[in-house]
Amino acid sequence: MTEATDKSVRIPIVEERLRVEKQTVETGRVRVASHVVTHTQPIRGTLRAETVRVEHVPVGHLFDEVPPIRTEDDRTIVPVVEEVLVKRIRVIEEIHLIRERSETASTKR
Repeated sequence: MTEATDKSVRIPIVEERLRVEKQTVETGRVRVASHVVTHTQPIRGTLRAETVRVEHVPVGHLFDEVPPIRTEDDRTIVPVVEEVLVKRIRVIEEIHLIRERSETASTKR
């Protein structure tokens, strides 16, 4: 059989395969720059300081019970006690803690 005498058509079998890929493409660039601007400004204010001065004040009084810690103005008074044989409390001394405040005008650059 030849092609001329054969009336049938032959179609070749073709196999197709699809392969999908992703690719990063650079389309442009961006340049970012920052600039620091410094401005010096004097700051005025008041600086406060607080210190505590400790004083030992002799007392020598007898009490029936331990006196409480007390505050008088800026002074906190802490009694220091000892028990004596007659079952009474004698305050030997008081410790006075005195808060002292000061203020100073200040300009800082």
